[in-house]
Amino acid sequence: SGPIADQELQTLKKLDAGLGERIPTFEEVLDAVGPTLPIQAEIKDVAAARSLARVLTDRDLLDRVSVLSFHDAALIEIHHLLPQARTVLVAGPSAHRDTFVGRAQKVGSTLVSVELRQLNQAIVEKCGAAGIDVMAWTVNDERDLALARTLGLVGCVTDEPGMKRLVEATA
Repeated sequence: SGPIADQELQTLKKLDAGLGERIPTFEEVLDAVGPTLPIQAEIKDVAAARSLARVLTDRDLLDRVSVLSFHDAALIEIHHLLPQARTVLVAGPSAHRDTFVGRAQKVGSTLVSVELRQLNQAIVEKCGAAGIDVMAWTVNDERDLALARTLGLVGCVTDEPGMKRLVEATA
């Protein structure tokens, strides 16, 4: 029990993540996914940013991995270590709508990920005028997908694997 950051990797690797699965490292996930699919890596703090920067550099993954975070300091650190890295500011549900553009610019992100219910056309247009794309979470049904399309979002996050079929069928 306790924060994962306080645990040794060897201890974490012994834990059951469900159905006998073990917790993978980021590098194990990369190996399992293969060399071509895009990856989004979400980080929680500056220490994670530093570790991720090493992996991205060692494996030459800057063209394939986007770095996401709710935490401005973590994105600033990634941008400092790897200025060419694609970063995504994830704006939490309590974030004030008028801060998306300023925060994204401050951390060097050209994409924000925002809870769908917090978005409207004015916010998307304000972001677009600043050169910042917008994606939304969580788009889990046809109504949410219709709203995301109406707003002109560049992407969506879903909890429903079947949404891919719905997107393809309505494209």
